Amino acid sequence: MQHPAFTVERSDERTALLSLQQQAYVYGGTVPAATIAERRRRNKAARKSRRINRGH
Repeated sequence: MQHPAFTVERSDERTALLSLQQQAYVYGGTVPAATIAERRRRNKAARKSRRINRGH
């Protein structure tokens, strides 16, 4: 049995998911374009490295 404080109504879950989906974009204009480009470049390199490390 779950503790009552940890139970979430299904409608609350749907509301939370819908509100997240409706956000226009991740950074919301709060981060400079150069910073975003740098993060994406590093993330791309990290994904490539993980693929190599997995043997793919």
